[in-house]
Amino acid sequence: MIQNNIRQFGGVPYTNSEADALTQELNNRTKSSQSAYNSIDELATKVKVLEEPIVKTKTSGASYTFNDGNRLVTPLFTSNSAVIATVSLGVTVGTSFILSQWGDGEVSIVAAAGVTLRFPADELAKTANKYSFIELIVVDTNEVAVIGRLKKL
Repeated sequence: MIQNNIRQFGGVPYTNSEADALTQELNNRTKSSQSAYNSIDELATKVKVLEEPIVKTKTSGASYTFNDGNRLVTPLFTSNSAVIATVSLGVTVGTSFILSQWGDGEVSIVAAAGVTLRFPADELAKTANKYSFIELIVVDTNEVAVIGRLKKL
């Protein structure tokens, strides 16, 4: 990008044409072609999300739903009976969830209506055994990759 020189203010007010040129130059230097990235506040919000800690939470419930609201939670399922974990439709593309089976109850990953789970044909969308970890990666608006220690057929 070619940058134009901007005269230092030095207490001398800018003329209207200088102010217009300055505004245009600042837009050229800072405006993003992507929406939601055109202000310091918008950028700070995006950076803050990257800095938020992922919370590992032991959960004993028999069901769980993955959605944008709990993207920073890693559930460690402590139930001794089967657990159903559902991936919601509409989760932000690029979101990744990690889960683990910490009890004797097998964790089954299921898709909400409109969602397709993708995993190897010789495996099931279930934890292999106690202390297995699985990652769910939202690769499209309605498609989720399931990877990790999955139960074999």
